[in-house]
Amino acid sequence: VPISLFGREYIVMKGQLFSDEKFFVTTLYPNTQIFVNGIFQETVINEGEVRSYDVSTNTVYVNTSEPAMVVHITGYGCEMGGAYLPTIEGCTGSYSVTFTRTPNTLDGFFMNLMVRNDTVKGSSTKNQSIKNFTITCNSNTDTIPENYFDFVLDSTWAVLKNTMEVRNYISSKITSGSEAMVSNKIARFHLGVINGGTTTGCKYGYFSDYASEKGSAGIGGAYAPKLYTLCSLDPVRLVASG
Repeated sequence: VPISLFGREYIVMKGQLFSDEKFFVTTLYPNTQIFVNGIFQETVINEGEVRSYDVSTNTVYVNTSEPAMVVHITGYGCEMGGAYLPTIEGCTGSYSVTFTRTPNTLDGFFMNLMVRNDTVKGSSTKNQSIKNFTITCNSNTDTIPENYFDFVLDSTWAVLKNTMEVRNYISSKITSGSEAMVSNKIARFHLGVINGGTTTGCKYGYFSDYASEKGSAGIGGAYAPKLYTLCSLDPVRLVASG
């Protein structure tokens, strides 16, 4: 996996393991500080070292002083799968993701969904990200209800709730063996799929864009040094006089 795809910020979303879940942080640079839910854990002296932490809540915010890799181990029952998590630093994520659910009708299906959210007062897109999700499957298009999301990180991100009601709804709209497309017309999101059963194994992975698209704003024309890096839903305030 290219090192350029990793960053300093991650959201870990809990799956369906019976036992405790864990995530693993691998440092890419020396003297990397690791924070979990804003609490300092340790400074890792050498690059390439690995530290593991429990996933004790439905969402865990992980940030590091230098770019690092985060691998999440989750699954169904006693069956485990693992995935490199996409960083939420920068402008990562997709507006649309297409995937196919496995055909085994006995397998459960669970979707991790995290979306960038605008919180700027007076903005036309404030808190609108969660109102713009659709699922298209078997020629049917359905919305994901906005009350199925919780806000995290001071409401700058929203995550799909980990409840039986939400799991049943998603599973009913994305049927076994079918291709599905999840879309959001105004905001980038990250989508992970956990597919499997307590005895049939687990398939786990993220299918959204790990790379970052960036826009810049500067003063003095197209060739002037850029002062800011902006993502979709980032506010831009222009003030002029004279």
